[in-house]
Amino acid sequence: MELTVTLLAAITGTAIMTLYSQLLEVLVGLKLNEAHLLNRLFSNTHDGNTSLNDNNYRGWLIHFLIGFFMSLGLHFLYLCQTLPKTLLMGGIFGLLAGLIGVVGWCAMISSYGKPKGTKLSTFYMQLIGAHVVFGLVNYSIFSMFS
Repeated sequence: MELTVTLLAAITGTAIMTLYSQLLEVLVGLKLNEAHLLNRLFSNTHDGNTSLNDNNYRGWLIHFLIGFFMSLGLHFLYLCQTLPKTLLMGGIFGLLAGLIGVVGWCAMISSYGKPKGTKLSTFYMQLIGAHVVFGLVNYSIFSMFS
């Protein structure tokens, strides 16, 4: 049951977070969808032979796998008896996940180069907000099934 709840939280949280990113993308006119940017990042390989379209399955698969592992971590924190099980905690842990996400993206960008079509400062701010949404969705699902 616990794994099913974590999987449901991961899929739902990642999907809603991506909708948030996509909405902001439309509003600001910059590429902010994480899965699309992963594909653009992979297209920046050093030998220049890779050309992935924005909706290639690789970016989406990696995006949802990372979401699963982040949900798994959030679920362990949710189950911790000493921490409150509130939406505020979900938002705080989402914020921390966002900061971890920024560090991860900085590392990937230093290895592969900046994806075309985005402004990094805007992307990083959006990424933190998207992870707060992710944390709130995850904690909502955890509380529904506990």
